[in-house]
Amino acid sequence: MASRDTNKLIKKANELVESRYKFDIWETRVFAKMITLINKDDEDFKTYRIYIKEIQDDFQLSKNKDAYKRLKDGARRLMRHIVKITYNTDEGEKILETPVIIGLETLVAGKSFIDVSFHPNMKPFLLQLKSQFLMYDIRNILKISSVHSVRIYELLKQYEKIGFRTFLVEELKDILQVSEKYPLYANFKQRIIKKAQKDLEKYTDISFTYEEIKKVRSVEKIKFFIHKNRSSQKDSGKEETILVEASSVIDEVNDLRAKLKKQGINEDKILNTLFKTQSLEHIRATLQKCQAHFDKNKGTVKNQAGYILNAINKGYYENEILEDAGNLKREQKRKAQEFSQVEKESQYKTIKAGFHKNYATKLSGLKEQYLDESLLEQILEAKKNTPFYGMVQRSIQNNESSKMLDAWINDYLAETYLSEEEASFDIYLKKYHPDLANR
Repeated sequence: MASRDTNKLIKKANELVESRYKFDIWETRVFAKMITLINKDDEDFKTYRIYIKEIQDDFQLSKNKDAYKRLKDGARRLMRHIVKITYNTDEGEKILETPVIIGLETLVAGKSFIDVSFHPNMKPFLLQLKSQFLMYDIRNILKISSVHSVRIYELLKQYEKIGFRTFLVEELKDILQVSEKYPLYANFKQRIIKKAQKDLEKYTDISFTYEEIKKVRSVEKIKFFIHKNRSSQKDSGKEETILVEASSVIDEVNDLRAKLKKQGINEDKILNTLFKTQSLEHIRATLQKCQAHFDKNKGTVKNQAGYILNAINKGYYENEILEDAGNLKREQKRKAQEFSQVEKESQYKTIKAGFHKNYATKLSGLKEQYLDESLLEQILEAKKNTPFYGMVQRSIQNNESSKMLDAWINDYLAETYLSEEEASFDIYLKKYHPDLANR
């Protein structure tokens, strides 16, 4: 059992930082708190105990009377969420779709803590990280109420030592999972980018300005310029200096630099200019396209170094890269829709089981309160002219159970004492879960 750790650091693999998922702020708080409970020497996950008092203190929620319920509900929702992580293997690039946590335990008679467990698939992205990771102090995000601002903070924190980071607008929307909510750039800029700019300036150790890069008349890319935020110290007083680790980005630059040198691009001046003017994502994707071209057309490109430089600087493969990103996005959307349908079916079954259990409990109580010989005679009299009346009477005379009689009694009690939504699952579903009624 891991709990009450003084660790304030969040450490996660770059692939996880850049993965596709959509958490709300309470799910983000549970996830962040769980990560701080991981010990750097842990080789396997443990059950992590999160105390409600710590959450209230950390996130300044002492006046929030619903904090325990929100914490528990946030953890419960996390069990249903799927994170999509793109990572490299010897076989090529893969996408892992996995839940984040697999277990939640709470005290029946208490509201002091919850116990939660990570899914084993998360191990490569949270345990024993030696390189290609982001690490920052959780205190940077404690006061942020926007989950999108938290994610933008992480994405920019990765590149703090580089000083800038460029995203395709559609790529950033996809990472944040807001493409459908904010299809127009103006709304995305106002609700997400400007909000994050204010939050980071006010609460964190970095801030940013940005440049809009247009193609024809529309904004195609955003280039973020990352600055050290000295003003963040004004509210922290004597608080200890925040520990920052940005080795992950340096590792990525060094890795790409080594690959480019292997292709014959050896001049540091050229390489430095390349990394200053082009995003790492663009360099990486273009290099992959060039290598595929060389493999397919062996011997036809005499000056591979020159070809690669031109491809990167002139955007030979820009349309293909954008198309690949679009295809990936469509495939992810298709899978998300499939998962959404499975998730809806699971929710439907859970709600239906709960409804019928509650319905049976109410009927049992009504029978104890109202069912006597007089009411039984009244029910039988009303069914006297039905086809099964004789069969039910014989069962009563032989002192045998009768499912038909039970059904008559249940129907009478439900019609007499229960509301429509209490008696009918279909009506209940349409009233309280309309999204599942037409699943």
